[in-house]
Amino acid sequence: MASAQPQPIVVQTTKNVGVAIILTILFGPLGMLYSTVVGGLIMMVVSFVVGLLTFGLGLFVTWPICVIWGAMAASSYNQKLIAGTQQRIIPSTPSSSSVDHIQASAPSIVSHPPVNRAEILGQEPKVIEIPPGVDNQKLSIREAAQAIGVTNGTMQDYVKSGRLVANPDDTIDLYALYRAGFIIRNLPQNRGA
Repeated sequence: MASAQPQPIVVQTTKNVGVAIILTILFGPLGMLYSTVVGGLIMMVVSFVVGLLTFGLGLFVTWPICVIWGAMAASSYNQKLIAGTQQRIIPSTPSSSSVDHIQASAPSIVSHPPVNRAEILGQEPKVIEIPPGVDNQKLSIREAAQAIGVTNGTMQDYVKSGRLVANPDDTIDLYALYRAGFIIRNLPQNRGA
């Protein structure tokens, strides 16, 4: 049986490596602030000093370094985020019919202490609370897509990629949508969360 307390879910977005590359190509050290603030500040100082000493010619060396460092920093950030996600398992209380399906797709429990993502990534994660009473509700693919405001094809892509797990009867638990970090925008009629 589900507890009456809402369960917090941590949701944090990844950094796009392509955006990091474009920003650093266009803005050099300033563009690095997207992927690494410390690296951006360091390269601003280095680029300024090198640019002054070489009458700007040294920027032909520092600018590509900024691009490479920015891309590597964004990629590293994403890897740390994924590693932090894989090392933690969020305890759940889904309906008994979907427990076996969720356990089959969940990674094995890791014995080391929980990872503090805010400490690793240097920023506060967002917390979403799951309202009580959503653990027994099932939605069709179409209803789930409407609930989070995406197309049926996008919802099927989420299932194929493993972001969501569909039940054997091709339904998706409302709890699984919350647990995956989706914001429920419109529930189909006769349902409430």
